[in-house]
Amino acid sequence: MMCPNCGKEVLSTMEICPNCGSNLENATVLENLERNIHTRNNRKSNKFLFIIVGILFVAVLVVLGVYFFLKSNTSSKNIFDNLITYVADEVEKVIPEKTDFVSQNYSFKADLNLNKDVLEPEYYSFINNLEFKGTAAVDYKNKTISSKMSALYNNSSLLDLNIYGSNNNVYADLGDLFSKYINIPIEKENYNQLFDLYGSSTQVADLKIVLNEFETGLKKALKDEYFKNEKETLTIDNKEVGTIKHTLILNEKNITIIARDLFSYLNNDKFLDSYNRLYSASANIQGVEEDFDIRTSIKTTIDKLNAQIEANDFIEGNDAYVSIFVDGSNSFVSLTVSYIADNDNELTLVDVTKISKGKYSFELTGEDNFKICDGKVSLTETEDTYVIHMNLDNDLLESTKLNIATTVLHGNADTYNIAVSSEDFGTVKLIFTNSYNNSAQVTLPDLSNSILYTDLTEEDSNVILEKLMQKESFNKLIEDAQSLILLFSNIMGQ
Repeated sequence: MMCPNCGKEVLSTMEICPNCGSNLENATVLENLERNIHTRNNRKSNKFLFIIVGILFVAVLVVLGVYFFLKSNTSSKNIFDNLITYVADEVEKVIPEKTDFVSQNYSFKADLNLNKDVLEPEYYSFINNLEFKGTAAVDYKNKTISSKMSALYNNSSLLDLNIYGSNNNVYADLGDLFSKYINIPIEKENYNQLFDLYGSSTQVADLKIVLNEFETGLKKALKDEYFKNEKETLTIDNKEVGTIKHTLILNEKNITIIARDLFSYLNNDKFLDSYNRLYSASANIQGVEEDFDIRTSIKTTIDKLNAQIEANDFIEGNDAYVSIFVDGSNSFVSLTVSYIADNDNELTLVDVTKISKGKYSFELTGEDNFKICDGKVSLTETEDTYVIHMNLDNDLLESTKLNIATTVLHGNADTYNIAVSSEDFGTVKLIFTNSYNNSAQVTLPDLSNSILYTDLTEEDSNVILEKLMQKESFNKLIEDAQSLILLFSNIMGQ
């Protein structure tokens, strides 16, 4: 160590400096203290440096995250791609899952309550007395069908019809109207086509392929140059809302190029094979000869579009715009569809605006700014209920106000209550119930007691008709129908 007085180097074990005679004990303490302070300062400096570097690193990540978030979410093309995905997902939800068995229960009933100055109850009461319900079950694996349909009038059975399918035969059961099953033999090929009415497992897969390929092709066809975005302030519910307006520009040239690019993408084996199978199944069901080739059709369409693009033969001035307005968090605010009219004014045809959560206003406009209708829609959803309520003002109906309420009750059976009401004409209510089951199996009765439809005699037909006419519900229906015809005859004679 060094002597603090003369600066000469001395041994650390010495207590007195041999050069100047100074006491060295205090110097040792001071040196240790200095060393500790220096070490602590180094540690503090390193810790501070790590904190600064960490903050800068997090700041960079935040900046990059915000940049990429804004870049990916505020792009007009991205906004429309998300809309296409949403629509495609909603459509795919209604496509049944692949299964070997499916059954369905359904019912339908109407409830009309019109104002007497619009229509007297005797003109429509028979509609309220009618009800239809039934079940349908299909076993794809064993190729069997069971379908039961019932018509009721005034809460009494009007007609019960049971249909069974097995081994290339269809059996009709008329319930208490006839004691035997009526057997209708069908060729094997045609019998197999009956299952396509409900959608086979292969068709389900092909439907999803066609939908997904169309979704992908449309996204690829929409290029960045077809979009524009700009800031715009909207007045919603008497409040100004700052938005970004993302617009898809659709002029004749853009539409032609988009169509060409879409068809060019769809010209692939995956899409074409699935589409051909779906078309063949549909043609067979309808009894149409299969003479349509999607491959040739798409290629011809692409060639025509390319020729038009190369010739640059487009009419200018027919621009249309689809605009989506979003707020700062990219939440939906409004959607409009507009076009440039002959006088170069931009006319809005469709305008849907979000007022608050679950509440929207809408307006539909025709040529020359003629308002077709406007109103408000509210959507309310809970765990088991989904309600749509609409207020509609329609200028074509002399400002008749309509309330449309749809209630969907979820569970083992979905119930759709659709009610349309107006102070001017009353209420029309439609009630649908529907349920699916993929676990049960088709149960066929003993079909040995059957008769070929070609063997039905005139006597058999008379027995069926007589039993039908003995039904109280059938006679009541005929009586009400005759009264209705008489009422209309009197009106026409006035």
